[in-house]
Amino acid sequence: MLADDHLATLTSFPVFASVPRAELEWLRARGDVHLIAPGAILRDAGSSIDEMWIVLAGRMAVHAQKRGGASWRKVYDVEPGHVAGAMPYSRMRTSPARLAAEDETIAIALSRLHFPDLVRECPELTAALVHHMLDRARNYRTVELHDERMQALGRLAAGLAHELNNPASAAASHARSLAALVDDVQIASRALARARLTDEQLEAVDAVGRMCMDAARARSPLEAADREEEFSDWLIRHGIDPLPASALATVAGAPATVALGGAAVVLLSGCFARFGRSLREL
Repeated sequence: MLADDHLATLTSFPVFASVPRAELEWLRARGDVHLIAPGAILRDAGSSIDEMWIVLAGRMAVHAQKRGGASWRKVYDVEPGHVAGAMPYSRMRTSPARLAAEDETIAIALSRLHFPDLVRECPELTAALVHHMLDRARNYRTVELHDERMQALGRLAAGLAHELNNPASAAASHARSLAALVDDVQIASRALARARLTDEQLEAVDAVGRMCMDAARARSPLEAADREEEFSDWLIRHGIDPLPASALATVAGAPATVALGGAAVVLLSGCFARFGRSLREL
């Protein structure tokens, strides 16, 4: 049974301010006052909801289990003047969350067994409790929606970070490759200059370059890599080191007609192809 000071505290809360004194006296006669220690669990998730709790002082909290059951998260606090647990007309019989005391708490407990009499004898108190139940359901749903949006935002941020990191890494990798290929092209240009090609032969080299650049745009990276391996195998079969610098050094000492007819064309094709692909992917 409630003491006079407990009843006075109850009437100071907005939920019960308009409830007639006679109906509060009904609650006073049937409710039990509990002093709850911090950390005490009043109701665990999955347990039956057998009573209504009205907080007079202190603080309770509703905790829900995260997906996967790894840990618990606080959904909302139950402050003085708020009601937790069972409610008149509520169809919820099993608790979806854990109700625990956050601080030392003084609360009124009313058994569910009194609800039929409550609805019949205390219409104003019942209406006040039902309105509070609707507000509580809206607040719970708002918190759930906020958590869902934050989780979706976290997944979106992780996806964006992944998508932004991949192109940046690829650009940095191709920039490094491009620097090496520029050196290869310069070495090839000097080697061809020492070969003293005629205008007709230079035009042939330019045609090879254009052909390779067009092919690099048409091929996928995998196809281009396979093509480079074919060039490398061809060079090895003809006794030429497939590395660009040493291969060009070998070709540079050969007559111009031999160079254009054989290894130099293949080597320049590989250089132009890789150079063009790096420019395109960068």
